[in-house]
Amino acid sequence: MIVRKTHIVYPLGSARLTHMPIATALCSSSPGALAAMSAFLDGRPHVGLAGPRLVYLDGRAQESVSHRYLGQKYAPELYRGLKGEIAWVMGACMIAPAGVVRDVGGFDERFFLYGEEEDLCLRIRQAGWEIGFAGEAVGVHVGGGVPGVVVSARRS
Repeated sequence: MIVRKTHIVYPLGSARLTHMPIATALCSSSPGALAAMSAFLDGRPHVGLAGPRLVYLDGRAQESVSHRYLGQKYAPELYRGLKGEIAWVMGACMIAPAGVVRDVGGFDERFFLYGEEEDLCLRIRQAGWEIGFAGEAVGVHVGGGVPGVVVSARRS
C-alpha cells in the first residue's frame, strides 16, 4: 500500500495486479463496487482510469464526473484532440489498469489538495486514454466525516 498526501493506492508493485484501486480516506465502496469497476475496465481496453457513481452517506447523489476542465473555456486549444467525452472523475474513488498511473508520472505532489485528480485525468487523456464512468459501481464519499477505506486489489 502506498499512502500519498491525499490518496491511498492499493498495492503498487504487484506483478499480478491487473487493476489499481485509488481512494481517499473519506470514501468507502459499496459491496461489489470494486468488482464492478474492474469489470468495467475489462470491457473497455481504451479506458485508462474510471470512477464510480458517488453518493453521500445519506444516499444523495454526488457529482461524480466532469465533462470540462477548469479554464477550458479560456484555453480550448489546450484540450483539443483528447479522447473521450469525460474530462475527469472525482478523485474520491478511482480505478486504473495497472501501470497507467505510473506511466503518466502518478499524482503530482505539488497539488496538496483539490485538483490532483483533474491533473491526473488530463495527463492520462494526453497519453491517449479515455476516462470512464463505472456508474453501476457505488462509492460512498463521506466528504468531511469519519475516514474509512474498504477496497482491495483484484488479481488475475
